[in-house]
Amino acid sequence: MIKLSSISDIRGPRKAFTGHKAMKRIDWETPMNATVHRNPEIRFQTSGKVTEDERAAAERAVRTALDGRGSATVQVTLSIAADPALPRPALAQAVADLEGRRLRAQAAAPHLEEAIDLLRTRLTHRLAS
Repeated sequence: MIKLSSISDIRGPRKAFTGHKAMKRIDWETPMNATVHRNPEIRFQTSGKVTEDERAAAERAVRTALDGRGSATVQVTLSIAADPALPRPALAQAVADLEGRRLRAQAAAPHLEEAIDLLRTRLTHRLAS
């Protein structure tokens, strides 16, 4: 029979705690009950002749509409139909998942800039209701 004189005999020598990779760093500047707002993760799908400036404008519009709404994942679709005879060939659509709540907005217009502005307005309106 082995006789143990202390709990350290079972566990082995104590080592200094150096932390763990998965542990979160404590932010002492932010109060514990403060809401931390993260930027939404935005994925884009485009079709037609969509420029980088239009894509950036859509990203700004979605971020503006979702400002302060917590974490979100957003799929934005921008497309311009190749048929110039259509009255509203530009389409902007956003589907957002806001902490379990699915939100969808869509706008069509003669030009993509107008469709993006309408999309921002509709997202803001749906978030208010």
